[in-house]
Amino acid sequence: MPADIIVQAVEAAARLNDAHWRRPFEHAATRFVRLLGTVPDCAAHEISDADVGALQKIAEGVIGRIEARIDAGADSAAIQRALAGKVYEIRRLLEEVYDWRRHFAARRLS
Repeated sequence: MPADIIVQAVEAAARLNDAHWRRPFEHAATRFVRLLGTVPDCAAHEISDADVGALQKIAEGVIGRIEARIDAGADSAAIQRALAGKVYEIRRLLEEVYDWRRHFAARRLS
């Protein structure tokens, strides 16, 4: 999985961008969140700093797309809240990835 984690993230982001209907959009957002959540389960040597940077950039695009959908107001309030929750989850998981990366970087320096 680590070798293609960036490919999978790009694919999930592309599905999100291509989704015009609510369910495919929610599914793509959920897929991205799940994928991001798997990063700290990888061995430290499997994910490079460049990979983390790429994931950050992809995540920013995903967040922007979710926020644009919320701002469009086409979904019910409950769906908008759920989508906002995905934004917070992505941000939390990014923090977790950075903490994980810092932890292993510190161990390499010791």
